[in-house]
Amino acid sequence: ISLGDTIAPPPPVDTTSGISAVNREASTITVYPNPFSQQFAVELSEPVNGLMSLDVYDLSGRRVFTQTMMSPAAGVIGITPPAMASGIYLLKVTANNNSQYFKLAKN
Repeated sequence: ISLGDTIAPPPPVDTTSGISAVNREASTITVYPNPFSQQFAVELSEPVNGLMSLDVYDLSGRRVFTQTMMSPAAGVIGITPPAMASGIYLLKVTANNNSQYFKLAKN
């Protein structure tokens, strides 16, 4: 950077979530229903090229469920985790060296 260079401003940030608008628009993963009872769905709008992993953590940070799959196609993937207590969990979806996090509520 030298004197007189123009620097692009950062992308706008949603003040309710803290996520930049650029990242939100790039999201191709939807998780539902939320809250869930026995199973939830992970919907991919585009296929994943390579390994994708799903990790569910309780609020103490302990991993309570993990599932990996190779090159899942676009569409809905049904996930049935083992019996879990009712509460709030964090779902980490990792694909193509990128991770997205989702808050899940278990009934």
